[in-house]
Amino acid sequence: FRSNICVADVSAQVQFSNQRAVTGDEPEWDPTDLGPAWSPDGQRIVFARDGESINEIRPDGTDETIVLAAGQSNAVYELSGPVYSLDGGTIVFTGSPTSPYGYPAVRTGGTDQSDLYAIAASGGTPRVVLARPGEDSQPAFQPTADLSVTLRATPTTIAVGDATTLQLTVTNHGWSTAPATGVVLVLPSGLTPTAIRSGTGSCVLNELRCSLGTLAVGGTVTVTVDATGLATGTAVVTGTASSSRYDPDESDNTGRVSVIVGTAPDVAVTVAVAPAPGYVGGDPIVVTYTVGNRGSLDAAGVQLAIDVPTDLVTAVEVSPPAPARACDVPVRTCVLGVVGPTTADGGAVVTVKVTIGPKSPVNTAAVGTVSATTDSDLGDNTASAPLRVLAPVVTVTPRTGEAGFVPRVVGTSFPPGAQVLLRWDHGITQRTTPVTVAADGTFTMPMMVFNRDVLGPRVLQAVGVAGQRFAMVTANYLVVSGHDQPDQWLYRR
Repeated sequence: FRSNICVADVSAQVQFSNQRAVTGDEPEWDPTDLGPAWSPDGQRIVFARDGESINEIRPDGTDETIVLAAGQSNAVYELSGPVYSLDGGTIVFTGSPTSPYGYPAVRTGGTDQSDLYAIAASGGTPRVVLARPGEDSQPAFQPTADLSVTLRATPTTIAVGDATTLQLTVTNHGWSTAPATGVVLVLPSGLTPTAIRSGTGSCVLNELRCSLGTLAVGGTVTVTVDATGLATGTAVVTGTASSSRYDPDESDNTGRVSVIVGTAPDVAVTVAVAPAPGYVGGDPIVVTYTVGNRGSLDAAGVQLAIDVPTDLVTAVEVSPPAPARACDVPVRTCVLGVVGPTTADGGAVVTVKVTIGPKSPVNTAAVGTVSATTDSDLGDNTASAPLRVLAPVVTVTPRTGEAGFVPRVVGTSFPPGAQVLLRWDHGITQRTTPVTVAADGTFTMPMMVFNRDVLGPRVLQAVGVAGQRFAMVTANYLVVSGHDQPDQWLYRR
């Protein structure tokens, strides 16, 4: 008998008038075309012809091709019931294996043997999908929806009382639609939801649940939740999607994101000066500004304003260095960028070291003021430390004396504990051991002028030989003959 493949609009009652034959225009013979099935994209129809071939054709009856012809070369006969895979790339059908004589195989007892085969829709060699004793026929593909979930938070770090936005995106990667798609989010106690919304469907805030309806193949929908930080810690949010259709891979149906809830940034600064005090011409003075963040969240936009005698600054060092960290010249402001929370051991701080060259006396304060984009406590943003540079002074009393006289030398504002060597710039200097400066920065020592030593002006020199350094200090002295009296001094020859 002859049978053709026809298409019809089933939205109305099917009659001959609204049917259209797709096959059946072969005048030479009357083929039997059975078991039609649509491709997933609706662009082709597959069917079995006379049990001898699997054919494809367009719905308008054009472009008919033979996907597989029965025969010994393909080792399969009695072709029937073809269906497309969900992606349209494979055709599965029923067939019978050949016997050694080229006829359909039979089981013991005379029962026919039929198996399920698969072949690429473009053609090729069929492969066995299912082969077991008996007749296997009428294959069908189970519709599947493969949902995946991505979950992100913006921002991922917030302070207690601040808000973050959670976005859960569901995508259907399957070959079939996903009916009754829904999502459920779970927020830990450190976060509280304040609003929930989605691009489609409806949501319930107190359940953190959304019903999204049917998600098309390749379709995507986003659910947005606004949440506020309640308690410090790391809050792990989860979101899960599901549908009423089978999902072959549920490993990607749940997404997770961590939100760090902490205390707001609190930048603070301390100032230290060493050595303190310094001495003119001595060791460089280093003013160390230490900037820390007492909050548990990063402080952004941190800047340090510095107040020191800029004409004495010889060097500036920022540690740890970073591309965004720099100080202007002359030093007034340092841009420090982001400063992380200070650790329990004092780590994660930024230090700015300003080196002062002690060229002249100074009696002021080194002041630092720190600021940030967000700062929960402004009371610790300014600090200061005394910045002093002393100029040692030595005096000789009296300032005039005859040869053989022993004047008294007094030093003030010297580094405590330093050892000072006294000497005349010319004439004879008595061999002496260095004098040690007292804790109050002073010393007193006799300084002999030998008999018959050179007369006239000379200079007493005080030179440091140990301890904190300073520039050489001098005092003028006048040696006169015995006929002249020293200033304000009476004695008997």
